[in-house]
Amino acid sequence: MLEYRCSSVDWKPSPVVALANSADDTQVAAAREDGSLEIWLVSPGAVGWHCQLTIHGDPNSRISSLAWCRAGSQGLPSGRLFSSSIDGSISEWDLFDLKQKVVLDSIGISIWQMAVSPTYIDNRIENGYSSDKEESESEDDSDSEEEFHHDHSDRLLAAACDDGCVRLYRISYFNKLTYYSRDSRKIICSAISNTGSLFAYSDQIGLSLFELKKNEIAKSPWSVSRRRLPTLPFAHSMIFSSDCSRLILAGHDRRIYAIDVSNMELAYTFTPCREEHEGESPPMEPPITKLYTSSDDQWLAAINCFGDIYVFNLETQRQHWFISRLDGASVTAAGFHPWNNNALVISTSSNQVFAFDVEARQLGKWSLLHTNVLPKRYQEFPGEVIGLSFSPSPNSSSVIVYSSRAKCLIDFGKPVEEDEENDLPNGNLSKSLEGKLVNMGLKLGKGTNRKRRLEEYQLEAKSKERKNFEILPSKHPVLFVGHLSKNSIMVIEKPWIEVVKSLDTQPVDRHIFGT
Repeated sequence: MLEYRCSSVDWKPSPVVALANSADDTQVAAAREDGSLEIWLVSPGAVGWHCQLTIHGDPNSRISSLAWCRAGSQGLPSGRLFSSSIDGSISEWDLFDLKQKVVLDSIGISIWQMAVSPTYIDNRIENGYSSDKEESESEDDSDSEEEFHHDHSDRLLAAACDDGCVRLYRISYFNKLTYYSRDSRKIICSAISNTGSLFAYSDQIGLSLFELKKNEIAKSPWSVSRRRLPTLPFAHSMIFSSDCSRLILAGHDRRIYAIDVSNMELAYTFTPCREEHEGESPPMEPPITKLYTSSDDQWLAAINCFGDIYVFNLETQRQHWFISRLDGASVTAAGFHPWNNNALVISTSSNQVFAFDVEARQLGKWSLLHTNVLPKRYQEFPGEVIGLSFSPSPNSSSVIVYSSRAKCLIDFGKPVEEDEENDLPNGNLSKSLEGKLVNMGLKLGKGTNRKRRLEEYQLEAKSKERKNFEILPSKHPVLFVGHLSKNSIMVIEKPWIEVVKSLDTQPVDRHIFGT
């Protein structure tokens, strides 16, 4: 297979300026210089760290610190996440609706650090300097003692400010929060049609759609015109249908919209749900962050930030199936295989691979046989899977699974050749996940029929020259892999040394002690 490599892409990661861990130590929040916030899963047993979700905040407001509070009796299980800014404001990050909200407007001075009081704090709190409760501006050096009597359901947040003062603020679950939005134009998601003539993107303000046309008379051979879209909320994800007739987007209001490109009108709307409802129901599910369509435009798979999958039938315009997250793992990549439009292939944050038969609402035949045991070499696949690439040929049953460090070729039409060493179970499947897979049709026992089928596949595999699950390491960090044709792929990579040279400040490769 021919491989074309491109490293001229301008890619420079934004520096991390603040970190905070969740109360149960399973997640880490990372704030970047560009105003975005990332939530990383660091659960025990996971394959490295997994970026579960990204919230695009205000790029004009520099985050200085993060504080992650425990969940109260009326709060979300994940708790509440706050950030301070150099401009003196404090924001809360909504991890369900993926929004940044201001809970304290700018106090006129910079806030450099924050700390949260313990959950078992006493009703009496001494503050030896000043309190915003009295808004005292006195410069008296004498110590003062103040008492705060508060309900245990409230928490206290301490903010260290630029003027040398430590201010205490109450965190109440009954505070009325307002959505914080400024005129920032940061692209959240984008999509391009299969023909290349249409491309769209969404920022925090709204949606934009452009059309590329060829000019035969004008001096410039190409022209770009903007198409007027209906008024819809900005999107977390978008995709064009295979025939380019629909632009499908996942709005931040947790609904899915399909726009008819020919007349720029709203064709239909989906509201993801766990159970089938008659009539329209309010959106209750987490935001959709990934969208995939089949090549025959019959199926749409929508995946939320926590790994739940909603399958819609675009012909009947109804939700067809709901797949709950597998063992709590997030979906890192997915896609419908052109070889079989009913086959939905997904990879999880624990580097498990599943093939679903969406029409039958069950695991596909390949997963029924191989999900419980995969080759050891794939279990040791370097890095977390970030994408899938399918061959455009309808006769090809293979897929390229890739991370930033390696590529793996999986052929669903070939048997899984076991390693000479003992194979490892697919991600050490938990008992709960095993039970869920059994309900989908997976038989985990090593019966006679299963053993005979495995032996037949092993004999067939030995007669083939190329191994299934063939892994090829990458020399440089890979950003994207995509098929150009049946026998050629495009690889977008960036040598790490070039990334380091492009940073605003050179990284420190030694430990620094003191100030």
